[in-house]
Amino acid sequence: MSNRILLIEDEEDIRKTLEGILTREGFTVDFARDGLEAMQKLEEVSFNLIILDLMLPKWDGFKICKTIKQHKLYKDVPVIILTAMAQEEDRQKCLSYGVDEYIKKPFDPDFLIKRIKELLQKTPRKPITS
Repeated sequence: MSNRILLIEDEEDIRKTLEGILTREGFTVDFARDGLEAMQKLEEVSFNLIILDLMLPKWDGFKICKTIKQHKLYKDVPVIILTAMAQEEDRQKCLSYGVDEYIKKPFDPDFLIKRIKELLQKTPRKPITS
């Protein structure tokens, strides 16, 4: 059974690139293009890890991140921020919400995969529902 990842990214080129990288590594990938779609997916399906952009339509990544990390069902799901926002204050804000990793775009795919695998190894596996 593969780990299921929710990819929250509105830029189609980046989303397709990430989807290809992740599926080649054996992950099951669902995606959302905006914050509201992301929250709807989280209500429908259990995920083992979330990759989140900060600059999104409808709900921005900060609001999604804070909501996820304060929710009793999602708070233990690892969250990786993958963003072009390079300001240290943005990074600190995300870390204060409890994100597990903050990676700036452009990113190194090998580093991203390494961090995903590390985070999944130290997170208790929950059953996946669909």
